Amino acid sequence: MTSLAELIAGKDECFRQGSGPSPGRQEIAILPGAFDPLHVGHLGMAQLAEEKLGKQVHFELSMVNVDKPPLDQETCQRRLAQFGPRQSIWLTRAAHFSEKAKLFPQATFVVGVDTIRRVGDPKYYADINTMLRTIDWIASTGCRFLVFGRIIGQRKFRTLDDLDLPAELNAICQQVDEDAFRVDISSTELKKHFDTATSPKSTLSRNIGNRSKSDGA
Repeated sequence: MTSLAELIAGKDECFRQGSGPSPGRQEIAILPGAFDPLHVGHLGMAQLAEEKLGKQVHFELSMVNVDKPPLDQETCQRRLAQFGPRQSIWLTRAAHFSEKAKLFPQATFVVGVDTIRRVGDPKYYADINTMLRTIDWIASTGCRFLVFGRIIGQRKFRTLDDLDLPAELNAICQQVDEDAFRVDISSTELKKHFDTATSPKSTLSRNIGNRSKSDGA
């Protein structure tokens, strides 16, 4: 895969896998993740985000992660292979949301509450002022966040309302209510129990909970 080799070599900043004409990188919806594995939680978030935003959700896999070692070529290929031809996935080297915002200006990032909590956590920055400048810069690119609740900490389901985010970050976030989407299994459990012989789409309706008809786009 030439594009993947070039990305690993640092000759490219990103490339897209998927059928159909390649969309521009502005004003699109992006769901970042490790996809280890791709599971019903990811697919459910993408499905509901498409309904709320009125646009296709593209997945994004970064070779570089702030909490984990970089992915090698074999691992990247294995994770990309999980996606069907009609699904669009971008492979990048963007570990931080400031880097993602540069690649995808005016994008809406579809994230879990655990991810947005890290964006607003000073420990991931040199200091609090650096954090606030970074958040301001992300906002200046026109990027926003669509935030889904999930189980974090002591097995408690948390939503955006449960977080004490910097006001500058909270201002560019939109919450998905618990009655619209809830998955009560952790990523670790999903990975442990994921059945590769079962299509994630076939079990989607059993895992994303009841939808509120009033919770439209």
